[in-house]
Amino acid sequence: MKNYKINYFVYLLLSFIALTISCKKDWFDAKSDINKAVPVTVQDFEYLLDDWVTMNQLTPGLAELGSDGHFMLESAWSGSIISSVERNGYTWTKSLATTNVGDWNESYKKISICNLVLDGLKKIKVSQDQDKYNRVKGNALFHRAKNYYDLAQIYAQPYQSETAATDMGIPLKEGIDITEPAKRSSVKVTYEQILSDLHSSINLLPLLPELPTRGSKCAAFAMLAKTYLALGDFANAGLYADMSLSLYNKLIDFNTVLPTATSLGRFNLETIFYAQRSTSYFSTYRTGYYTVDPELYALYDANDLRKSRFFTLSAGNILFKGSYNNSAGGITAGFNGLAVDEQYLIRAECFARVGNPSAAMNDLNNLLKTRWSNQVVYPIRTATNTEDALRQVLLERKKELLFRNIRWSDLRRLNFDSRFKVTLTRTIGGKTYTLEPGSYRYTLPIPQDVINLAPQMKQTPGW
Repeated sequence: MKNYKINYFVYLLLSFIALTISCKKDWFDAKSDINKAVPVTVQDFEYLLDDWVTMNQLTPGLAELGSDGHFMLESAWSGSIISSVERNGYTWTKSLATTNVGDWNESYKKISICNLVLDGLKKIKVSQDQDKYNRVKGNALFHRAKNYYDLAQIYAQPYQSETAATDMGIPLKEGIDITEPAKRSSVKVTYEQILSDLHSSINLLPLLPELPTRGSKCAAFAMLAKTYLALGDFANAGLYADMSLSLYNKLIDFNTVLPTATSLGRFNLETIFYAQRSTSYFSTYRTGYYTVDPELYALYDANDLRKSRFFTLSAGNILFKGSYNNSAGGITAGFNGLAVDEQYLIRAECFARVGNPSAAMNDLNNLLKTRWSNQVVYPIRTATNTEDALRQVLLERKKELLFRNIRWSDLRRLNFDSRFKVTLTRTIGGKTYTLEPGSYRYTLPIPQDVINLAPQMKQTPGW
């Protein structure tokens, strides 16, 4: 019965959204009928947010598509199944049509649901079960912030404090007014909205969630840590990673994971908040369409269990199987949620950034011990200075947080530091493509059909 209600209300909401693209007269003619059907109670709104197929799946994958560490196979490139959106994302170009982009459409669908919930909650007079009301409101704010963050890593220009007030961010929409014109905010305003939603959610959410698909204080702290890291605010990033870990800090002992396991499992021990990446981009997850970079694979020590728990060899290709998601025959797409290991690495990086290398290495060792074979003594990592600690932590971020939409964000922020910037190169279809540090192409173009519908929406410079 609960699933039926969730699907029923989602159907009504999608009908509501479909009406918004009809002409204005038709909308007002239909509005009175819709008002008889749309969700109106706190429980109704919780059903909407608990529809995990809509709210927790089909999250953006373009960031992973353009990252380093893996390559598309020539046989996949020459086939007809690879979409124009995937081809453009993989080669950092806009040579083919950029329309009907799922990353954009699905994220804003989720944001529309959050706005509908928040708008509806304002009209409810709470006479009882204030905790439930708060939980639903906090969850809507958390989901909206997470979706804005995901979109910002793709469609907002990378954060630079000197130019954030004028650099292009993403469209922000808080209400459900269909007549409000869509326009891009600045990068500064984009991140202010994300931070505002997250901070507002903290006092409303429970410490830990009843379901891993819901927000919680622990998850909100984790998202704040990610957001402040993107802003280069290492003091706050470290603070909120620490607050998240103070609520939940369990790590998987990889010695308990069979080397034949096909994944690390959906809702596993380290999951703080579950979200699943889009299945649209085959070259980021599907057998026969990609291979892991052999140079990345070679970075793992023989006693590092990630080498056998993260990867498998198939027909000469190195495949990733370490997703925090179920996997069967390369069909299930990757994890795009929040996990404990990432919080350890954020806190470790921030310790190194603020001049505490011993604390940074302590966090790094606590994580890596759980990834090391118990058949040998774990070699305790040390650092000669803060920069050595920082370099070790950043390398482990690259090795640990694979296929999670994280590497692209790291490349964007680290390319502003001459010590860590890299040039990406890939050859496919007889052509070589290069992505230089600081390139405008680290911000993907707004889909052309969006620009066509909203001419006031400015395209990112360079595209």
